[in-house]
Amino acid sequence: MLTSAGQAQQLVLAVSADLPELSTLLAGVTADTTVLLVSTDADLLELLHCSRAAAPPPARQWRLAVVAHGSPGRVAIGREGLSPASVQARAQEWCALAPAAIDLYSCHTGADPRLASALSSACGAPVHTSSGVVGHACVGGSWALQAAQQAPAAANAVVPFSRAALAAWEFGLADFYYSTSGTGDGTSIGSASTSTSDVRTNLITPGNTVIVVSGSGALDVPLQNGDNISGSSIVLNPGTSYTLALDSGASVTMTAAQHNAATSISGSGSETITLTTAGTVTGAAAVETYILAAGSQQFNVGAANQQVNATAMTDGQTLTLTGNQAVTVTSTDADIDASAYAGAITATVNNDAAAATFEIGTSSTALTADGTNTLTIDGTGGGTLTIDGANTNTGAIAVTAATGNVTLANTFAGTGAFSVTTADASLTIALGTSTSSASTTVNATAAAADKTVTLTGSDAVTVTSANADIDASAYAGAITATVNNDAAAATFE
Repeated sequence: MLTSAGQAQQLVLAVSADLPELSTLLAGVTADTTVLLVSTDADLLELLHCSRAAAPPPARQWRLAVVAHGSPGRVAIGREGLSPASVQARAQEWCALAPAAIDLYSCHTGADPRLASALSSACGAPVHTSSGVVGHACVGGSWALQAAQQAPAAANAVVPFSRAALAAWEFGLADFYYSTSGTGDGTSIGSASTSTSDVRTNLITPGNTVIVVSGSGALDVPLQNGDNISGSSIVLNPGTSYTLALDSGASVTMTAAQHNAATSISGSGSETITLTTAGTVTGAAAVETYILAAGSQQFNVGAANQQVNATAMTDGQTLTLTGNQAVTVTSTDADIDASAYAGAITATVNNDAAAATFEIGTSSTALTADGTNTLTIDGTGGGTLTIDGANTNTGAIAVTAATGNVTLANTFAGTGAFSVTTADASLTIALGTSTSSASTTVNATAAAADKTVTLTGSDAVTVTSANADIDASAYAGAITATVNNDAAAATFE
């Protein structure tokens, strides 16, 4: 029971049901307070009228306190929330409630006085709001409200929660707001749909921390070309989130964790994200190019024709690719595991420093080899493989466990040894017209008697087989063959 001007007033407390750790606050409510938990699909006015009908206090003998997230001129409670327009549209319903006063415990609501004015006009009662942060002092908040209009009572005299509850509830009541450099001052505010440049300014300064203190909406972080936020931190309190909005054509840098924690990443041109840490990352559909950090990691391709640059990865590290859309991959000495990849792959491998392995996917892989060390291409994935390369490719290329068709491009100019070892499969090995390889060999001994390996091309080739049939009827080059068909009859054309 609250008192104002010596007169007893019943308190009706309408609380947004989506507030974090709500039980902590409600533990500090007095027994004679009527508490209404308002879900996001509920109608606040309907709940208030039902409450009055069940236990009607006399007109002007009850006080309404609303506790919810807010922003200037707005309170986010129930299905439609409180705004000047929503109050004016239902002014008669508000008038019928006849409260003695209304206290709006929501951040920054008083910064736009139109909501308080609309409520006061509709109800004929003083309205108390805050233009700052409502909540715990650790986030720069206070529970003190100010009268929005001239009124007998200067402000809310009694906060509807106990001191212990207020001390334990370390949150605020903004749509969202944030503090910078770990200060927790909560002075920077914004609407959930508005990009906030202050956030960017702090994030691109190494060592800073931006804390998303509270919110019913996501903090929108705008990033410009050249921005690097990897040296700063974004901390999310429970129930908060953020999005990243990249300028058109922007190239930005961040950690894998910062990337993954974003609710969404948007861009409107040809954007690039450089990651400074390794992790499991799903590419944002709006981002065309990802430059990965060193370290073994997994990349889930998020859009057709996304480009993945893994040249920072080194020998002994593995990039695992997942997804089903066309992707372009550039790598050096790291191993690439695309064995489960279901989309078309275009790849360039320049493994000068160490031997590397590339496991192709289940669809098609077009690979350009441009290294001086041995490149092993594992065909276990079962997709088709086309290989090309300039004369700078002096390393050996060994295709192993080939299941799908293998094609050596006519333009291939690599000078290392080239070999194909089949799995137990029927396939075509098209060696083309290139004659630059130091040697060309085909090993089909794993193919069983019911399989046929077809050869086309014009370079000299050495073939080893066992029980599979070899169809070289269209082959135009010299063939040196060894057939060890102990298990079954075999045909060699």
